[in-house]
Amino acid sequence: MNEFQVTAGMMTVMDLVSLIASIASLIVAVGAIWLSIVFYKMSSNASNAKNEAAKGIDASVQRLEKLFDKLYSDTFSMMKDTVSDMRRHIWSKPSKENGELSQLIKQEIESQV
Repeated sequence: MNEFQVTAGMMTVMDLVSLIASIASLIVAVGAIWLSIVFYKMSSNASNAKNEAAKGIDASVQRLEKLFDKLYSDTFSMMKDTVSDMRRHIWSKPSKENGELSQLIKQEIESQV
C-alpha cells in the first residue's frame, strides 16, 4: 500500500466521523428549536391564565369593597340612631312618675361620684 491509499482511507474514516457529528448536531438543533416553540406556547398559555385569574381576583376584591362600604355605612347609621335614641331618652323631660325616679338615680350617681 502506498501512502496515498492509507491517507485516503483515513480521510474516509474522518469524513464518516464528521458526517455523523454533523447529523447529530442537526438533530440536537432541531430538538432545541422544537423545545423553544413548545415552551413559548406553554408560557403564553400560562400568561393568559394568569391574566384571567387576575381579572377574577380584581372583580372579587371590588365586590368585597362594595360590601365592606355598605356594612361600614350601615354600622355607623345604627350607631348614630342608637346615640340619638339615648340622647333623646336621657335629655327628655321626665314625666311626674319618672321624675322622682330620675331624681333618685341622679342623687345616687352624684353620691357615688
